[in-house]
Amino acid sequence: MSELDPILAEKQQQSPEENTKANFRYKRDRSLFLTGKYEPALADFDALLSMELDDSISGLRGKIAELRLLALARLKRTEEADAALAQWSASETDDVYRDYIESLVPLWLGRKEVAVARLEKGLANAESLDSGSLYNLACALALFASSEVGSAEEKRTWSNRSLDLLQWWSQDDDSDRTYMREDPDLLALHSDPRFVKLAEDRPTVPDHPYWIANCEVTRGEFEVFMNDNQYEGEKPKDRMESELYKYEETSPTLNHPVQNVSWLDAVMYCNWLSRRQGLTQAYRYVGKQEFKDYDGREKQIDKWEQVEGANGYRLPSDWEWEYACRAGSSTDWSCGSNDSLLESYCQMLPSKLASLCGQKLPNAWGLHDMHGNVWEWCRDPYDQEGSLRVIRGGSWNFDAASCQSAFRYRNDPSLRDNSIGFRLALSSPSGIPKSPEADK
Repeated sequence: MSELDPILAEKQQQSPEENTKANFRYKRDRSLFLTGKYEPALADFDALLSMELDDSISGLRGKIAELRLLALARLKRTEEADAALAQWSASETDDVYRDYIESLVPLWLGRKEVAVARLEKGLANAESLDSGSLYNLACALALFASSEVGSAEEKRTWSNRSLDLLQWWSQDDDSDRTYMREDPDLLALHSDPRFVKLAEDRPTVPDHPYWIANCEVTRGEFEVFMNDNQYEGEKPKDRMESELYKYEETSPTLNHPVQNVSWLDAVMYCNWLSRRQGLTQAYRYVGKQEFKDYDGREKQIDKWEQVEGANGYRLPSDWEWEYACRAGSSTDWSCGSNDSLLESYCQMLPSKLASLCGQKLPNAWGLHDMHGNVWEWCRDPYDQEGSLRVIRGGSWNFDAASCQSAFRYRNDPSLRDNSIGFRLALSSPSGIPKSPEADK
């Protein structure tokens, strides 16, 4: 299955006309399904299948039908799911992919014996399968391990078999490891040390000591920057707090996290704070850059580069963020893998707004809101194309799985959304103590 799409967050940036387009609706509905919102996803899948689809999406009709089938199974609508499965199976030509779907549907309908038998049929010829087929079977095993139908011993067995296939499938390529970390089908494996090692393509600790803020930047702090009329450096030219989407509804006080900030806004804040404290600014403007957004549309935005050796404030790197979030843990969240404990540490669904910065319990290193509250921009490009930037941590309007330590995603660096904020980092100058872990 594909990774989680941020189109739910992007939806609020679209015009009503764009929201009615089939291509956008498909992306949104796919995201609804992947985040567990099966009822609204199913209603929209039905609507899409009743539409006359243009050439840009008509080829996805089969995928829409497949997601509709899986939504019916998740909702345990047995008769409808059985009918949809029969129709889908008749048109699917890939035997192994058919094993994948035809094992998951009975699993989610509560027919454990049928589901296990179908999965074992698919696994019988694993040695002769291509890499894509191996990956699909590994995903099926991981989903079995996350289901409620198996015993603890069965779940361990399914997890181990999934990891065996993933180790076989992976070619020690960074793109493979990234794909594994981001695939929602594999979330049940994230706390397993084998998965952590298999999916990890970075050193155990960051290369250099650094400091990271114990809380996200607040509304009040960011608004001091915006209202500083004496500052002669770059500031967001098109940002009006009164016109931002649900800005005060999401963060009602000055001590709530700032949100509706783009990656570019965050970089300019870093430079402002650096100059205010007599530090060398960490970013410089280098002109314009062209890139394509999620829908393939060409865009032009400002381009900023990090200044090598600068001691000013900056955004944490992707790995610095995760290292700080984990605080020495290897579990799903820094507080463990039992999500019953997570509410004390994490502002997430079904929350209706962000929490005060620092109100939730900190992790073992004293850092608050690393899980949930608002997504946090990181310094790094998401991939080699370099157009999109990494976001981390989940937010108040996403589920627990999206708030896991290992979960990373991406966004348009010019996008402002009421689920995205940031926290500060600083390359460690003299006087800022290193984490004890950094010396190991």
